[in-house]
Amino acid sequence: MPLCIGMTVVPIADPVNERLSEIINRFHPQSVAGVPGHAMDLLDNDNVTDLSSLTTIGIGGDSMPLEAEKRLNDLLQRIGGIKYCSPGYGASENTSVATANQGEVYKEGSVGIPFYDVNLMVIDKDKYEQDGEIVELGYDQDGIICFNGNLMLGYYGDDDESNKVIKEYNGERWYISGDVGYIDQDGFVFFLNREKDLVVLPDGFKVVPKVIEDVVSTNPMVKRCVVVGKKYEDDSAGERPCCYIQIKKSSSLLQKEILEKEIRKSIKRQLSSYYMPREIIFVKDIKMTPMGKVDRKKYHCAGCIE
Repeated sequence: MPLCIGMTVVPIADPVNERLSEIINRFHPQSVAGVPGHAMDLLDNDNVTDLSSLTTIGIGGDSMPLEAEKRLNDLLQRIGGIKYCSPGYGASENTSVATANQGEVYKEGSVGIPFYDVNLMVIDKDKYEQDGEIVELGYDQDGIICFNGNLMLGYYGDDDESNKVIKEYNGERWYISGDVGYIDQDGFVFFLNREKDLVVLPDGFKVVPKVIEDVVSTNPMVKRCVVVGKKYEDDSAGERPCCYIQIKKSSSLLQKEILEKEIRKSIKRQLSSYYMPREIIFVKDIKMTPMGKVDRKKYHCAGCIE
């Protein structure tokens, strides 16, 4: 699309190599499409002083902490040419984009509204997983996000897998994303977490990692964090939330102990006891995938962490 309308495109070859600030200083682009790591680079880089060339900055591929979104919007309004960043949501199965915040059609913490020719609904998770029944939910109810429009024909050579994610409903083909979220009464979509990332506690309560990550990320010493479920020997079933944190500056053991106390106090003040991490572990870097997403799989195995 950019090439068809005559835009000059500057590819970022390595999404994990957070050098967006250098690219903006060098090329002065009008539009940027990146992952949360690029946004974090803008926030942590003191060399970026002029964002006036930008008209849009889209963020996708992974969820961004609400605190980072607020800080980025503040930065854009102070020294940029646009008012808001544009977090979006989609999947390869629908050619990558289903929703996005668009200019001033924006709501903090959301992934925007559906694109033209894309319909979206949220279905009851328990009924679908237990009986395969599709029951559409109302506004502000958490469930599985589903959408149609620009859907793939199927996975090449794998009809069984295709039939697991593409379902007929009311005469239309729908992609059952497996992601958990809701739609508010203004039509904005809120992505909570991928189903596989939910932490199921021993008593069956399901913890959404992003809820904890958003609280932890408000601490000014935290650069990145990731919350995953971890099994502990004293539990016969289920998992407990475990929080890995990358801090902005190297700190002594004493400073980390103080920081952990501050973070636990914030979680206790804002969330129920279900959300309190069993462990808070400080790491040198948060591991990323080649696509610039947090590599959550590595944090399910303590031996994989430096």
